[in-house]
Amino acid sequence: MPRHQELPACYFTRQFDDFKTYEGGGKWQAVSQRPGPPWGRTTPKLNAMACFNDKGQGIGIFSPVANQHWNFGPVGNNVKAKPTDPHCVHMAPIAMVKLGPKSVLEYRYWIVVGDRDEVTRRFDELVKRYGDEKLKLTEGE
Repeated sequence: MPRHQELPACYFTRQFDDFKTYEGGGKWQAVSQRPGPPWGRTTPKLNAMACFNDKGQGIGIFSPVANQHWNFGPVGNNVKAKPTDPHCVHMAPIAMVKLGPKSVLEYRYWIVVGDRDEVTRRFDELVKRYGDEKLKLTEGE
């Protein structure tokens, strides 16, 4: 039976709690979620999403193989948490995949770090070059 797979599951420090999906052409859509879990869900039009801190620095994920919603949201309320604290943020593109005991799942994703302009520029390049990539699922021996 097919199940949700996070491709990939990413956790970052808590101050990166300004979530946005990338719509293309320099346009972003803000999405919000109260601290969880449960996670929020969103479906980025271009399979590109980022979280930014209050200084404008961001971490973006481009996962062209996602074919479901993305999980996202903060954990805990301590925005000033240190990297070793349990407070964090989460982003995970989801694909529905039927895995068996010997399955081999191949896919690529990109993590982009920078300010909003840099993340925008890189997302535009990545979507143009890799936006049509698909999962490769084979059964191992």
